[in-house]
Amino acid sequence: MKKRSFIMILSLVLVLGLAVGGTVAFLTAQTKTLTNTFTVGNITIDIAETTTDYKIVPGGESAKDPVITVKSGSEKCYAYALVENNLVVEGTVVGTPNIDTTKWTAVGTNGTKTLYRYNEVVDAASADQELAVFTKVSYANTLTAEQVATLANKTILVSGYAHQKDNTDQATADTAAKTWAGIA
Repeated sequence: MKKRSFIMILSLVLVLGLAVGGTVAFLTAQTKTLTNTFTVGNITIDIAETTTDYKIVPGGESAKDPVITVKSGSEKCYAYALVENNLVVEGTVVGTPNIDTTKWTAVGTNGTKTLYRYNEVVDAASADQELAVFTKVSYANTLTAEQVATLANKTILVSGYAHQKDNTDQATADTAAKTWAGIA
């Protein structure tokens, strides 16, 4: 009888335990969802000029004003200008752009191509930044009429490149620009 009483008491305790335990609430909590939205940085550049008429006269000059613009909203960057000067007679450059070396530094040359880096980091976060590459081309005063004739339809090509400043050092940016320009 003791065994039977024990089993009955144990059963009753289990039934009461389940009934009481089922009504006990656990304390819980949860957070709101935190959303992390990422944007992508970018650099937008353009090149333009207002002059279009270039006449070669020995000892003279032609106005030429290529401007690289780093557009507003762009990340801080290193800016580059590639100048391919094809005004060459018998291996001698006879038309020279007046690149302002206080603003631009040559970082590489290959044949008639010279790559220049703007001397300051360009910050166009809130406004376009216009970088004049040069303002004129000067012609050698020793040019003969025959040499001038060989310059017909020759060109000076100018193009721009920009490389992010953040998390990049100048040497790395220079190497990337040289690769882009075919000077590496």
